[in-house]
Amino acid sequence: MLRRVFVVCLVCGTLVLAVGAGWADTRNVSAGGSIQAAIDAATNGDSVVIAAGTYRESIDFKGKAITVRSTNPTSNTTVQQTVIDGMQANQVVYFHTNETATSVLSGLTIKNGKCGIYCYGYAWGSNAASPTIRYCTITANTGLGIDANDDKACPTVEQCTVTANTGRGVLFRSGAAGSILNCVISNNSGSGVQIDNGGTVEGNTITGNSTTSNGGGISCTGGCIVGNMIRGNSAQNGAGIYCRNGAAVYNNLIVENLTGGNGGGIYCDSSNNLWNNTICDNQARATSGGGNIYLNHGSPVIRNCIVAYGKAGFGIYVHGSAPIVSYCASYSNNEGNYGGNAITPGPGCIEADPLFVSRSTIALNYRLKSKWGHWVSGTTWAVDTVSSPCIDAGDPLSDYANEPPGNGGRINMGFDGNTQYASKSNQPPTTPTAVTIAPTTPGPEKLTATATSSTDADGDAITYKYQWSKKAGTTWTAWAYDGRTLPAGTAKIGEIWRVRARAYDGTDYSGWKGSSSVTIVTMAGLIPAPKTYNVPINSSVFVTFRWPVQQSSVTKSRVNLTVGGNTVLTTMTWVTPGRKIKLRPTSNLLRSTRYYINLNPGIVCVGGRVLGWSESSWFETVASSSPAAVTVAASPTAAGAQFSVNLNSVATVRTMISNIAGRVIAELPERDLPAGVSSLLWNGRSNSGTKVPAGAYLVRVEAKGEEGQRVSAVAPLHVR
Repeated sequence: MLRRVFVVCLVCGTLVLAVGAGWADTRNVSAGGSIQAAIDAATNGDSVVIAAGTYRESIDFKGKAITVRSTNPTSNTTVQQTVIDGMQANQVVYFHTNETATSVLSGLTIKNGKCGIYCYGYAWGSNAASPTIRYCTITANTGLGIDANDDKACPTVEQCTVTANTGRGVLFRSGAAGSILNCVISNNSGSGVQIDNGGTVEGNTITGNSTTSNGGGISCTGGCIVGNMIRGNSAQNGAGIYCRNGAAVYNNLIVENLTGGNGGGIYCDSSNNLWNNTICDNQARATSGGGNIYLNHGSPVIRNCIVAYGKAGFGIYVHGSAPIVSYCASYSNNEGNYGGNAITPGPGCIEADPLFVSRSTIALNYRLKSKWGHWVSGTTWAVDTVSSPCIDAGDPLSDYANEPPGNGGRINMGFDGNTQYASKSNQPPTTPTAVTIAPTTPGPEKLTATATSSTDADGDAITYKYQWSKKAGTTWTAWAYDGRTLPAGTAKIGEIWRVRARAYDGTDYSGWKGSSSVTIVTMAGLIPAPKTYNVPINSSVFVTFRWPVQQSSVTKSRVNLTVGGNTVLTTMTWVTPGRKIKLRPTSNLLRSTRYYINLNPGIVCVGGRVLGWSESSWFETVASSSPAAVTVAASPTAAGAQFSVNLNSVATVRTMISNIAGRVIAELPERDLPAGVSSLLWNGRSNSGTKVPAGAYLVRVEAKGEEGQRVSAVAPLHVR
């Protein structure tokens, strides 16, 4: 009987009658009743709700967009108590009449058929036999658990248990390409999963399946194999996974599988992609059969994987294949880490103990130990006394955006890489906010740098590392002269110096922060000073006396700075009592101008000697400001973007990313860049740490020259 819903609402004192179109009906099947009879009577949108009990029949959805379910599909007890017993029928549940995802089987136990669930599609059909199967237990069938046969048969199987069937657990035959999601597939007498034409196998636990053919856990031709735990399966070849034809296999934990032939963990028979898998403790009985990985044909790409503790056979064995192996860890495999045809591990490969939390059978845990935390459950992280060398050791170009805060800015190796469960790494300290030099404009004496305001989220003690650079003509020398203090005598009259600093927490460094440059313009009293060119317009002037002098006799009339015969207003301070003074102009000097430093008679030396003669020296200021130009170009990356900044001279650069409305959403740390092209990376995250959506953005670069002048450039950016 159809149900119609009538809703009466009182709105502002007015009686409103709303009639809803609630046409779907619920058809209840009591114990001893007929499920098929309820299906036959149902129309699209109806639900057939089955009471607990055992129903000895087989059912056919007959193309109807209905839900057939138990009274509580998410209750394990209810699922176990609501059973369809096929009594050895060819199939217990039959989909073969253009069913789509709106045909739903939920929360039932399907058993005792020659096939538990059979999805038969037709090549000429539209989405034929593609139902949704969820929360079901498919068990004790004398053949296949679930069979998707022929073209267009593409079911979605999610959160089901497929166990103890005498054939394969789930089979997607050629032409079928559905999804198997978050299921437990165990102890079937055949491959746990076999997909012959692609499909998605994600988030499943696949254990204890056994076949005399290939692919104990999974046998796949193409497809996407993601985030599965594949343990304790057996097969002739490829006990964990047997893959062909460009399968993408990543973020899987593949352990303790046994093959009678080759490839205890994985057998690759073509050019497949194996990324971020942990493949350990697997065994091959064949001599040199690749205890963990066996590569037979093609050019598979193996990246960010951990291959360790192969119980028999090599870690990676190559036969008739040309693999590309990079950023992988191999360790303690029985016959060696690499075997067979010549194989040269690529960049980033290491041979080191991955330091798993536990490899014991009882406390099996292949997560990576970390002094900053490995995931336990929920929001709980456990801290270890050591950290795995596989943390932050994956390909620098691989996406790591899904890892938790404290990921070190680089993907982990292994099955947790680029997931929310990735073991944490040290969080480096923040870049110093300022670096200063004292004295601010010194003569030929030691210079001391001071960096300030770095913080460390882990609470580690911070020290600072310093490097110095000198301007040589129009370019700067390489950063050198490590240390906070530039020794006396290193800096000479007329030179321009700068320093940079970064924070260090005992493990990682922050980014660099640069100081303003320091110009050394000094007069030496009775020793003539050299003539100096290209002096910045904000420089101070230093005068050093050969002999100690009485400070009271050194007045602005006796030591001054002039241009065109006119005295420049300065402040005068003593740097070294009785020996060295600083004249600091009260405003910036003029460009392209010659200034004179004058030492006039009347200065009294200690002991009474009077300097009765005049001296002068000169310098010329810089002709033009810099930088005169800056350009920027943006290129999207998998994680965010790469910016190419081109400067015509050294500058302090600020980089901002804004949306098309002009609102700044992210900003890179300010940094000093040299003349020429520099590359900057952005991780695609906003200032608040969230991943920004794909779309159009703008990147703006502002460059500040050594004398404070600014230029900017803008470029478009498309985030993937």
